Amino acid sequence: MNEFTARRIFRVILAAVFFSAVFCHVQAQVPDFLRKLVPGNRHVEADPKKEYTVTETNGPWMIHVCSFSGQKGREQANSLVYELRKDYKLKAYFYNHTFVSDTRLEKDLKRNPYSKTRPQYNKKGKIDEYAVLIGDFQTVDDLELQKILKDIRQVYPECMKQFPGQQIPKGTPSPFQMCFAVTNPLLNSGYFKQSGVVDDFVAKLNDQRPYSLLNCPGRYTVQIATFTGRIEIKQNKIEEILDGRREFLDNGKSELELAEKAAVKLCKILRDKGYDAYEFHDRYSSIVTIGAFDSYGQRQPNGMMDYHPQVAALLRDFQARPARQDAMTANTVNFEPVKFEGIECDAQPRIIEVPRKRR
Repeated sequence: MNEFTARRIFRVILAAVFFSAVFCHVQAQVPDFLRKLVPGNRHVEADPKKEYTVTETNGPWMIHVCSFSGQKGREQANSLVYELRKDYKLKAYFYNHTFVSDTRLEKDLKRNPYSKTRPQYNKKGKIDEYAVLIGDFQTVDDLELQKILKDIRQVYPECMKQFPGQQIPKGTPSPFQMCFAVTNPLLNSGYFKQSGVVDDFVAKLNDQRPYSLLNCPGRYTVQIATFTGRIEIKQNKIEEILDGRREFLDNGKSELELAEKAAVKLCKILRDKGYDAYEFHDRYSSIVTIGAFDSYGQRQPNGMMDYHPQVAALLRDFQARPARQDAMTANTVNFEPVKFEGIECDAQPRIIEVPRKRR
């Protein structure tokens, strides 16, 4: 072996060791839920110039990740929302609330002179809090919510580090250790008092449908497909649409109508294949579910859910599967959703409560 050949072999070995070390380091930084829970081909919009403000349609249940305050609170919250969307494929949102300090009126102080000796609130004080939420969950026991809630407590995103590229020592607690499930802050308490009850307009949308979810005999079902349409948030335009004075169309085509047709078609396909499928339509989307269950499982002492065998089978069979080996890249694992005649199901099926008509 000449000197030139030996030198080439040495360089190849050195390069292999280097890239192996880099690959292992990258793998160690990626949480399990990035590889297992959130498929690589799941589309979540991430625009650094856009503020993803939470709305009433982002699910009755959400995950409170963390909150910021102060002069840079808004910027910090939006940076985290962007990173969660871009790198973790999570539907993160921004929520702002101003807390006004409790006040004491001057007449109360005059009436009770002893109160002057007690600690007083700042009468003009207020604090702006900027919360980061992960949304679009239908129930607090949602399978995806519970998994993300567990796994995100292991995450340490770049925007939370003191400086870019900072190496976090092993065992350092995540800044998200105290995250928890919350209700959508834009929904009032009345919504949850009638949880699962649809209004007359939505009930009418689902009338005269042979496989309407409103007729499902169980309390729970498994949502396996979601088809979203265009959303209108301006109240005056909503009223015009409902009154028939305005068409809810985009370039002559209603996205919500296309979503409805896709759900109806998928429901029929599943019924023909022997599945107990149901369809449901509201103002914002159409969904397809399978099954009718009075209970979907039992929570164990360790906090894990022991799912009913039929529910577990549906969650497993309709979950997105790893793509073919030739469709994968070195740093990502792509997933392919379950399809029926070209219609895609959700990457992760979820358990939801069956909606009911108002009595």
